[in-house]
This record gives sequence, C-alpha cells and structure tokens, in this order.
Amino acid sequence: MADIEDVKRVAFFALMVIGPYVMHRMRRTGAARASREYPALARELGLSLRAAEPGRIGALSGDYDGYRVFVDPDDRARIVVYTHTEPRVVLRTFEHEKRVPNELVSATTPNRVAERFFKDCYAAEDVAHALAERAGELEPLLRPFAERWPRTVRHLSITPERLECELDFGRPTHIPEDVVKALLPAAVALLRFVESL
Repeated sequence: MADIEDVKRVAFFALMVIGPYVMHRMRRTGAARASREYPALARELGLSLRAAEPGRIGALSGDYDGYRVFVDPDDRARIVVYTHTEPRVVLRTFEHEKRVPNELVSATTPNRVAERFFKDCYAAEDVAHALAERAGELEPLLRPFAERWPRTVRHLSITPERLECELDFGRPTHIPEDVVKALLPAAVALLRFVESL
C-alpha cells in the first residue's frame, strides 16, 4: 500500500511542477510559431509586417478588403479595423458607459446572441431601429467571436472610430496565424454590417 501512496505523491508532484512548465512551453511555442508564420501571412493578406525586436513577432498593417487594419500580436494582442463612415454606435462586450452617450439611445436587438454578447449597446435612434430590424444578420457575424474563440476574446468594441478585438492566447503575447486568418475577415464583415445600418 505504501508503494501506491508513493506513486500518488510522485504523480501529484510531477503534475504540480511539470504541468505549468509544459503549459508555458506550449504557449511559448505558439508565439515562436507565429513569429515564423507572420511574414508569409503578411504577403498572403497583402499587409506590411513591421520589423520586430528579437523575441517579438511584429505588427501587420495596411488595407484589407477596403479597410485600414492593424494587427498587434506583441503589445496588446488585438485586431483593429478602422471605420470609413463613423457609424453612430457604441457596442462593447463589457460595460463601460455610466450613462447613455450624447445623441445615442440604448439599443436592443431581439437576437439573443447579440444581447448576451454586447453589454453596452448604444446607437443613434435610426441606427437602433435598423439594428433591431436586421438583428438576424448580426448573429452569424458574431459567431466567430462569440462561439469559436469565446475564451480568448477578451473584448470586442465598435465605436465611431474603429472595431477593436483584444485577444488572450497567453504569454508571451501573440495571435496565432489561423486566428488572424479567421478573425480579420470576420471583423471587417462585422464593421461593414454596422456601417450599413
């Protein structure tokens, strides 16, 4: 019986010491892989890659599908898409406003996914009506953020200036190539929809 207890203690010790190390190495591997993959990713997406310091990945920027974009895998791990028309909305996955912003009203949609996803939802009155009427179009646009990577999307916000999606894939900070390939087009499609309201 003592042998089984010794094995349990050794296994517990190994799990407590080796487990965090393995997780750290796996995250580090993700950042190292992203560093190797970003030059080809930049060419594929038609973006420029800012030269990075040693141990960093470098930011992507440029025009993508008609929008000015910025992908920062190093500092804040975020995807940013800048607006064309300054939509009169404030949509956030977190509560930020203490009161309704000037010239906006609290907006609601009959769509449960959007209601659960956006904690702050404000728009100009005409845009709020359009958002409610076209809520069915919004749900599939939110799926990549709300369903595919719900634990890694730290926040998503849409303001008159930009759409910003901040992500968390661990330390060192990075955004995997496949995530950029999926979420950058999704972010552009979502912003295009909001600007069409």
